[in-house]
Amino acid sequence: MDVTEENMTPTEMLEKITELDYAQSQQRDLNAKMRQLLDVADDDIAVLRSENANLRKQVKALEKNISEAQKVEAEPCSSLLADDINAKRCSEQKIQKLEKEYTTIKEHNKKLTTELKSLQQERDQDKIGLSRFKVSLQTLERSMGEAQLELLKRDEVIHQDLRLTNQKLSEQLENRLDEASL
Repeated sequence: MDVTEENMTPTEMLEKITELDYAQSQQRDLNAKMRQLLDVADDDIAVLRSENANLRKQVKALEKNISEAQKVEAEPCSSLLADDINAKRCSEQKIQKLEKEYTTIKEHNKKLTTELKSLQQERDQDKIGLSRFKVSLQTLERSMGEAQLELLKRDEVIHQDLRLTNQKLSEQLENRLDEASL
């Protein structure tokens, strides 16, 4: 309905108010949904931070294990073995075992580092999305405020028009009563 306010009938004004009330209700619903999305995004970010902290702890533990494994490589075999051949064989077996463990730990460390980078990228994307949601929410709130002001202005115009119409009708009624009483 594109009618100027001056030419609007009270019925048209009431229809316009109803339309604006409905639009405002829709804006409130959208605002509530945006707030829920922000809450979910905040929760996801908190979980990602916790996971990042756990992964960092695991990386430190793995680095410690690697360091310890390297120290064990340098330790001599049991002093109970008397002959050099058995000592050499024991050392070679330990070295092979430690090398396998070291390789496994190194691969696991790479996987964790890759996961950590991926999680950090996801977190950064979530931050960007959250920032966009905040901007949208602010824009929405601003729009709702403007719509509220527009509703108040139109409501005042309608009340003024109704008062004027009521006053005119009262005057016409008085004039007719005066004419009828004459």
